[in-house]
Amino acid sequence: MTIKKLFILLAVMFMFLSFNSCGGRESLSEIDKTLQESTTVKIYSIDIDKLNNSNNVYARLHDFPFISTDAMLDFRGNFPIEFYQSMRRFKVNAKNIKDVDFWKLRDYPFTLDVIYVKPVWLENFKYVSNDLFENICYSFNLSKREQAILKWWLKNGGILWLETGIYATGFEELTKYGRVNLKIIKKKINVLTNNLHFIDFPVSTITYISKYTTLSGYKPKTITFRNIKISRNFFKDIDSLKIILRYPVETFFSIPKGSIIEDRYGNPMLSIIPYYEGKIIFLFPFEYVDSYRNGELLRWKLLQYIYSEPHYSNPMIQKINDNKSINLDNNSLKEQTKEDNSSKNITNKNDS
Repeated sequence: MTIKKLFILLAVMFMFLSFNSCGGRESLSEIDKTLQESTTVKIYSIDIDKLNNSNNVYARLHDFPFISTDAMLDFRGNFPIEFYQSMRRFKVNAKNIKDVDFWKLRDYPFTLDVIYVKPVWLENFKYVSNDLFENICYSFNLSKREQAILKWWLKNGGILWLETGIYATGFEELTKYGRVNLKIIKKKINVLTNNLHFIDFPVSTITYISKYTTLSGYKPKTITFRNIKISRNFFKDIDSLKIILRYPVETFFSIPKGSIIEDRYGNPMLSIIPYYEGKIIFLFPFEYVDSYRNGELLRWKLLQYIYSEPHYSNPMIQKINDNKSINLDNNSLKEQTKEDNSSKNITNKNDS
């Protein structure tokens, strides 16, 4: 009797396992069928932030030309809403130099109006020659061919906006007692910035130093510029500007040629230099939140100045209808047009 019960139990278990295995195969088969079904996925290249801000008149206050090393999330501007609505007509496609796809720019140069450059940390600044253009390009790891594309784009109507300089944390050079040695840092920066030029234009520099309050901290320094010198009537209502030095040592670059705004000592703080069909702009990183200073107004007026007739008409935007194409071979960057069969070569040196 016991053996018979055992056989019955084994038979029941066998039937149970067979049923489960069949059910598992059926389930697996359904899964396979589902996985084999084709699925269509649509991908849209839309910047969600710009989509969300499309109806926000204050959105431009968090985009170019309001570039800063600090986030200004609560900045709503110093003017009435009607002013910002009127400034919507100045639509600018701008990118940080570190985010530019130069190979795409080669083929579609009209997709960018402005390339801007922000300050570089001392440890990241690469000195390769006395040409600041090359030093900046190397600091952002641009190859020789990418540098040639940038210069070609600039010559043909691009705007290079340089709100740049060298920043130091203070810990690049320490004394034997572990204290910050700002004097040595300043001397190091002076060596890197001595006798510089930007392409064909002499460069001047000015360095500001903040005072350390403790062994591990420093006090930000505010510099207010009054009695400034203006060489263009368009900017005459700019009478007070401010810079906040948030780092121990900050060095700013400027170009005396094309100077529009200078401090009372004659140091250029804003320069606009025509370069073939393009523009080179050197600007100190003025603070623009303070309603008692003209930092915000300066940026709006500068944008209006370079894009409004009769001052300047941006050729890069017109290139959409120019039938121009760019081909880059192993040796040179060539510009070809349907109207002119001749080509202009920009010879590149060997890539580093």
